[in-house]
Amino acid sequence: MLVGVEWMKAPSMDDLLHLILVLLRWRVFVAISVASGMAILGVRYVPWLSGLQGLVVVALGLFAGLAWESRTEGQPVIKPPWSQDTKPTVAMLAFFIGGSFWGAISSTSFAAAVFGAALAVVGLAAWSWTGVVLRRNLRAKLASLYSFSLLAGYAFAWFYFQHYASGV
Repeated sequence: MLVGVEWMKAPSMDDLLHLILVLLRWRVFVAISVASGMAILGVRYVPWLSGLQGLVVVALGLFAGLAWESRTEGQPVIKPPWSQDTKPTVAMLAFFIGGSFWGAISSTSFAAAVFGAALAVVGLAAWSWTGVVLRRNLRAKLASLYSFSLLAGYAFAWFYFQHYASGV
């Protein structure tokens, strides 16, 4: 080893862990850790949950951590480049695409599809309850329209991947 070249030594695992913790905000790290633990336990012990669905649970943990961080600091972590409200047709299309994505991921087996549909319905019910009843910033008609759009996307993708993508 050269004399005076201390910075060229290989980093230890503690240094790498410290770097990761500094780069990530602690609330995001906690949310991802909890979501990862739930996904690992769910995929391992719940026979209806597929590995792809577990990855989505971890991604949702990332989004929950970012929302927690932005709510605590009073400013969004990721600032949107626009200042106008989303049009209902764009929101419907986004819900349809999200439902299609979830339906495609849940099409690995019939049990995973039923479990994925149940999770989608529970998530939509919680989202609708929060937006319509608790916060009162979402009209019930729009919430039902968006929910229908997500479930239609789910059914479309599940049907497609079960019947056409599998080669049957």
